[in-house]
Amino acid sequence: MVYSLTQAAQATGLTRQGILAAIKRGTISGSKNAQGQWEIDAAELHRVYPLATVDSSVNTLVGSSVTPDNTLSTQAINTLQQRLAVTEALLQEARGQVDELKADREAWKNEAQAWQNQTKALTAAPSLEPKKRSLLARLFLARD
Repeated sequence: MVYSLTQAAQATGLTRQGILAAIKRGTISGSKNAQGQWEIDAAELHRVYPLATVDSSVNTLVGSSVTPDNTLSTQAINTLQQRLAVTEALLQEARGQVDELKADREAWKNEAQAWQNQTKALTAAPSLEPKKRSLLARLFLARD
């Protein structure tokens, strides 16, 4: 369903200038038709601005004697709620995997640090080779 600028303003309870400003800001998308009038997709409009409430005792859509279409049936709403529940479950599972990966990364990091510390300790240990003595010391001093 495509709204004109006036219909979009009526459907949301905003002014035409407000809708046009939102289009120019890029908040919602709209295009001009061959006659130069703005066309705004209803789904795009209601993604940002909710449908205006209509008083049920008095049908007060200014300039229109037609009530707005309620295209989402109960079945569609239930389907969307089920899809949302599945998506939320997948999100929770992904978050759990991220937490596991973070824990694994920390374990690997700690192990690498332990290896580095062990390497430093082994390379810093004093060598077991005897000290080299000068020629005179070797000739005249007693052997160890």
